Amino acid sequence: MDGEEFKKASAELSEYIVNYLNNIRERRVLSNVTHWSSPRFHAFYATGNSYPGILADMLTGGIGCIGFTWMSASDSIFVMLLTAKKKKLLQLGKSETSDPIVSKFIVYSSEESHSAVFRAAVLGGVKYRSVPSDENYSLRTTFSCSFDNLREIGEVCNEFNLWCHVDAAYAGAAFVCEEYQYLMDGIELMDSFNFNPHKWIRLKNSLDLVNTCNVDLILLRHEHEQKVPDYRHWQIPLGRRFRSLKLWFIALAKEFESYVRKDERFEIFGEVILGLVCFRLKGSNELNKKFLEVINSGGSIYLVPAEVKSVYFLSD
Repeated sequence: MDGEEFKKASAELSEYIVNYLNNIRERRVLSNVTHWSSPRFHAFYATGNSYPGILADMLTGGIGCIGFTWMSASDSIFVMLLTAKKKKLLQLGKSETSDPIVSKFIVYSSEESHSAVFRAAVLGGVKYRSVPSDENYSLRTTFSCSFDNLREIGEVCNEFNLWCHVDAAYAGAAFVCEEYQYLMDGIELMDSFNFNPHKWIRLKNSLDLVNTCNVDLILLRHEHEQKVPDYRHWQIPLGRRFRSLKLWFIALAKEFESYVRKDERFEIFGEVILGLVCFRLKGSNELNKKFLEVINSGGSIYLVPAEVKSVYFLSD
């Protein structure tokens, strides 16, 4: 394909994309694909698409841009575990990750934490223990977007010299708003912190991470080393697609919560703080499972379920 053929094909593709997005509301929502462009796709987490975002992808694809500044939240958790593991070995005067002392290392996380935490422990060769959530369903985040008391946890971890990581993949982006910053009380006691939308991490001391992931190959050296952060030392992959031109934030949860509360057939599960609303039909878990099955099979809207303390509910 030459330049003229590319312009013709891209024009045809642009026409197809415009027609697709202009009619997205009328299209069936498919349960077996991540149909995020549809305004009726309410599963997993809030995201979307736009013409500026598509143009940004076209630009970065056209110039062959490979960003060195992005990683997934799951990657962040795994890299932080490796970093904490290596730092503790250095503190103990050990240099090899195969040292028998590693068998005594343990990762503690909530029983309601994302599966990425357990997977990171497995891949990192560290024992994993889950901590039960309390009666207020705290010490969990994935299913209902609740928040830990960072100060209480941080003080304990600091007292016993434990690495403490905060996985705020979904909620962390909201902390730029003053009204949500009270949730970050005690963040200065944490060692690391990851959040979306650009899937990055914050570190109290970035050298701990650089010392873990740095591979000093001559072909990767450049004249700006030591002058600016080199994010290829902050993750496992050396490159990712450049996604930082896209930024999304949705704040309609309170309005939807009010609709649910007005309907006597439904109840809210947990407190609505950010953009996630957990709700259910008043009744048994089986009733709610059937309700979700009917919703998703219709193709007009798509939701996902969750379960906490044996209570089955829907998330939007």
